Amino acid sequence: MMLESSYLEPLFLQEGQSVTEALQRNIPALLRENHGVGIIGGCYEPGLPIQLISELAVRMLGYASIDEFTSATKNSMSALLYADKLSEEEFAALSKPEETHLRTKKGSLWVRIVKRDVDDRGSILWLISICDMDALYQKELLVDQAMFEKRRQELLQQEQLQKANLLLEQQKAELQEAYTQAQHANSAKSDFLARMSHDIRTPINSIIGVLEIAENFSSDTEKLRDIRTKCQTVAWYLLSLVDDVLDMSKLESGEVHLVEGAFRLDELLDQCREIIEPQAAEKDLTFVMENRLEKEDCALISSSTHLRQILTNLLSNAVKYNRLHGSITAIAEKQAADQTSVTVCFTIADTGRGISEEFQKEMFEPFTRETTQEAAVSGTGLGLPIVKRLTDMLGGSITVQSELNVGTTFTVTIPFRRDLERKECETKQVSNKESLHGMNILLVEDNALNLEITEYLLKHEGCTVRTAINGLEAVRAFEQSKPFYFDAILMDVMMPIMDGYEATQTIRAMDRPDAEKVQIVAMTANAFAEDVAKCKAVGMNAHLPKPFKADQLIASIIERGKQ
Repeated sequence: MMLESSYLEPLFLQEGQSVTEALQRNIPALLRENHGVGIIGGCYEPGLPIQLISELAVRMLGYASIDEFTSATKNSMSALLYADKLSEEEFAALSKPEETHLRTKKGSLWVRIVKRDVDDRGSILWLISICDMDALYQKELLVDQAMFEKRRQELLQQEQLQKANLLLEQQKAELQEAYTQAQHANSAKSDFLARMSHDIRTPINSIIGVLEIAENFSSDTEKLRDIRTKCQTVAWYLLSLVDDVLDMSKLESGEVHLVEGAFRLDELLDQCREIIEPQAAEKDLTFVMENRLEKEDCALISSSTHLRQILTNLLSNAVKYNRLHGSITAIAEKQAADQTSVTVCFTIADTGRGISEEFQKEMFEPFTRETTQEAAVSGTGLGLPIVKRLTDMLGGSITVQSELNVGTTFTVTIPFRRDLERKECETKQVSNKESLHGMNILLVEDNALNLEITEYLLKHEGCTVRTAINGLEAVRAFEQSKPFYFDAILMDVMMPIMDGYEATQTIRAMDRPDAEKVQIVAMTANAFAEDVAKCKAVGMNAHLPKPFKADQLIASIIERGKQ
């Protein structure tokens, strides 16, 4: 039965029970003393039978109705008590507020209990109020938080008002700095374009000039040989300018990706030596390259393409900015090593003009060149920025020590992973002509002039050449040939109808014994590391970037079987 009252919430009473005057006097007092919460009352019999309970108390204990509560607890207060926290005897002896846990429908409830014993018509009843402590603290916390938030907002508004002028001043200064930097960048790029225009037009003018001179010496073999040599030198210089611009453009746009692979550092250093020695000899420079690493420390994994670019760039600068009869010393030595990695320190020292302290602060910025050297030495001003960014990508560092008119020393430190699977092998050395003579080559090239030049070089080396002007023709030529007829395929990449990638994949997929074994060399102007990786991914054995020299073409074919 539920009893409505004007001074308290609904009470559920057992049959035959009523709220007496004694109970009515104590309930409001309990509610005031314990923050106006749930009421439970009962008698001192075994199990502490419950004779009345408020609707709020039922809800606090997790029950949806008095019937559900009665069914679950049998109207026993002992069913709500944890014996280890508050036994029946301890409950009966309560004379002051007590905090404890009561059982609920699905768990427990932390409560504060205030108990009174009430003499109800000669019987002693107990009457308690229970306060949900978690809910109480949450309310208090909410009030505190509200007051704290209000004060915080007030302080924040004051702080924002105080900082408003300062913020405006900072923004004004930042805008001014950004404007200044933009002007500096635009000026640097304008200067760069002006230099590039000059540096490109000058060698082109030289080529045109010597070709015109050649018209007057058609029968002078020695003079024509000299003219060809000059044209080749200038053409390779033009290529280096274009490479720098394209490399910097890709680095700035984030399009350069490291393609790691196994390589031998000693072999890479030999390649760098072969590139730099002729340049040093032309300026009568003493060039010494020393590899101080043990043989077992030279089998590494990294982006060898980018490492070679870093070293040759620094070495070329050492030649370019050196004095006559000067020297260049390049040393590679182990800085640290363990079972899986090797950190190598590369030191490149020259006796050149040196770099001023002022320019050292900005020498790794794109499009910058030291003004005292611009007139004497041509170039893009991109070499060192490219070196710095590639070194960073490889996880390394670069430092410089330089003194004007004394020389410069660059130190590049790069960590490498060991190539633990590499096995040493000896390769029989044979001459180019012995290796190429009698070979059958399939040459695939869509540019008529490039086709003519490459075909001539191959035939000059004793090859039999079959040509195709697109990938589809190449596929048909290979398909119609006898197995193992072609010793190698030189495959251009960018072609109409069918490109070199698709042609290579089609050939590799053919059902014939030589389809997977024939040497396919990519012969392409796509010369970045990611292009090399793409060629290898479709099944090509090697990558020959255009433009190439005759010995590079021959070497790419000789190296068949080493992949």
